[in-house]
Amino acid sequence: MGKNQTPGERLAAFVVATDISAAKAAEAIGVTGAALHKWTHGEGRPRPEMRDRIARWTGGIIPAADWMTDEERAAVEAVEPALSDTLPPTSEVA
Repeated sequence: MGKNQTPGERLAAFVVATDISAAKAAEAIGVTGAALHKWTHGEGRPRPEMRDRIARWTGGIIPAADWMTDEERAAVEAVEPALSDTLPPTSEVA
């Protein structure tokens, strides 16, 4: 799973690497297959609570912060500047 991939592309690669069906992956995360399809095909972003579930299910390989928009990053940095050091660079996020 490359750093230049979007979080959705990395999630798709993770599902393939685990050798389970997309339906089972969606079930493990707690979403519909349609939602998983949207995320892995760049047609949407998971809500924050789903991002946390993805992070847990992937063992942290796809951190919740990787899905953040620029606006979400700015909000985090405005509230807690020290947290900005823990976020991946914007260039690594779709």
